[in-house]
Parts: sequence; structure tokens; C-alpha cells
Amino acid sequence: MRTKPDEKARKILQAAVEIFAQKGYQQAKISEIAKKAGVAHGSVYTYYKNKEELLYQMISAVWKQFSQKLHEISKAADLDPLQKIRKMVDATFDAFTGNPQLGFVVIKEHNELRKKGIDASKEEYLHLTKSFCRVYEQGVAEGFFNPGIKCETYFHFVFGGLYHIIHRWAYAPPAIDLEEAREQVQHYVQQSLLGG
Repeated sequence: MRTKPDEKARKILQAAVEIFAQKGYQQAKISEIAKKAGVAHGSVYTYYKNKEELLYQMISAVWKQFSQKLHEISKAADLDPLQKIRKMVDATFDAFTGNPQLGFVVIKEHNELRKKGIDASKEEYLHLTKSFCRVYEQGVAEGFFNPGIKCETYFHFVFGGLYHIIHRWAYAPPAIDLEEAREQVQHYVQQSLLGG
């Protein structure tokens, strides 16, 4: 039975995630990815120009899904601003840890692209900032949040901290209890937004 083209591309990408997680981007070979995906070596190049494009596609997909999730949360009519912020913190942890192998690759290998001047997350990061600030502004307008915070700076500070926690988890999983970290971040963010 023949595999549909989209299914084959997905299998190749998933195999790349597993090989990159296991061996690292630099050490991974297209032949290993093809073997893991159960496709011919040349089939990989039908869907992806090279190993760099595989890495770009997997990182870009994570950031796009993450950005879309935060956008949806920011627009949710059934949540108050504080609930939205809590859900955004959860979504940040979940984006990178929901599929540990993929999260590991995104965290560890993103710099491989940045070294070449390719940023698979830049546009999505701008969308994340807008979604967060939309919720912050709603919270200020409704009297929930401290109005004295410069939203973009605050977002960079909070997201940078979250990303650092997840980065440490990727490099040394037992050293970081992500559930405890999630609760602590929720607490700190809530206190800082509500504080006068």
C-alpha cells in the first residue's frame, strides 16, 4: 500500500525529530532519518531540501502552534484576564514539554539555525507578544492588573524566564521539576500583575 505524500512527509519529519533528539542535529544523517521513516533515501529530498530545512520545519511548526494557542486564549470570551494569563503560562510549558523529544530538539538545536541567520520563531514571537499584551490591556481596562507595567518588557522578562527553565529541563531533566516550576511561575506572574 502506498503512503500518501503528506503522510510520508510527516513520517520523515517525525523520524528527524527522533534522530535529532538521539544524536543531535550535527551528527544526524539523512540516511538514518530515511531508514527510521521507512522511506528511500531520495524520498527525503522530495519533501525537504536538506537537513537544515527539516530542522527549520519542525521548529517553525512548534512556534506556529504555540502562537496560535496563545492567540486563541487571548480571544477567549469565557475567561477573565487572570485566567487567560494562567492558561498562557500553561501553554508555554506544554508547547515545549508536551512532546519531550520535539521540545528537546527545539530547545537544543534552534541555535543551529540562528548561527546561519535563520530565525524560525521571530514572526511568531511577535504574535506571542501581541497576544499577551492584548490580555494585559484587557486586565488593566477591567481593573484586574497593575497599570504601571510596560507590557512588552514584562512579556520578554517572563517569557525569557520560562524559556530558561524549559532550556534547563531539556539539558538536565531530573534537575527541574516542571510541575513545581509551573506552579511557581503562575504564582509570581499573578503576584506581579496584581501588585500595585
